[in-house]
Amino acid sequence: MGAIISIKVAYQKPIFRSSERISVTKDTKVSIKYKSKSLDAILVDISEIGAGLKLNKDIYIEPGEIVTLSINNIDITCEITRINKSLLGVKFNFLSPNQMKAIMSIFTENMMPYYNTYRVQTYSASNSKNNMSIA
Repeated sequence: MGAIISIKVAYQKPIFRSSERISVTKDTKVSIKYKSKSLDAILVDISEIGAGLKLNKDIYIEPGEIVTLSINNIDITCEITRINKSLLGVKFNFLSPNQMKAIMSIFTENMMPYYNTYRVQTYSASNSKNNMSIA
């Protein structure tokens, strides 16, 4: 958690949640195992405690159900926290160091600075009468 806050402060992004969520810009495909079914999804956003997923079809899974999420060949046990048609929110259960490393890798690969770092700084023209020189 401390590492995430340090990175967020460095990127000057305000922290509004107990765990900051990062939008995933790369198409990261995940597989969800639920009972005897396997569902395909795209990772929409991620934090160190959960993820948002876009399923390839509308489905209903009861919030509170336990599923296994497979991200980059790492299986993570999750609890369904919310579902809205094809959008699914999951909360990670206990994460091993290897699982947390995989989550943080996706997290840091998709971080963007809060402020536009490519914006050109503009300065207003100063009035020469108001300029003071120090002798």
